[in-house]
Order: sequence, then structure tokens, then C-alpha cells
Amino acid sequence: MASSGKSAIAIIDEKGLRQISDSSALEDMIDKILAENEENVQRFRDGESKLLGFFIGQVMRGTQGKADQALTREIIIKKLG
Repeated sequence: MASSGKSAIAIIDEKGLRQISDSSALEDMIDKILAENEENVQRFRDGESKLLGFFIGQVMRGTQGKADQALTREIIIKKLG
């Protein structure tokens, strides 16, 4: 910021560091991940709650770590509930 004179927001956008908090975009990705992992979905529903971390990890991997983790968790729980 000091050398370029750009604002923090401009640098964040320029470098692609903005967090993904658009629930519809995350829901689309989560739907795809759940469809690709039907066996793990059933295992989660059968009581293997630790698989929640697996699903969150898949979303984070798909978004290169840019997904809002709290929102991602909320959407996954809603869809698997």
C-alpha cells in the first residue's frame, strides 16, 4: 500500500484474496461435492459427524481457501440435516 498508493480493498481484489461469502455460489459447490461423495453423505447421516470436516475441507480446496468457513459449515449442516 505504501509503495503503490492503492487502497487495501484494491490490493485484495487485485490479488484475488477476497473471501467468498456468496451463499448461492457456495451452495452450488456444496451440492456438487455432496453428489460426488454420496457414500460419505450416508456415513455422516449414520452418525460419523467427523465427516463434516471432510466436506468443509473439500469446499475450501475447491475455492482455494477463500470460502467463508462459518457460512460453509452452516450450509453443509443444513443440506445434510
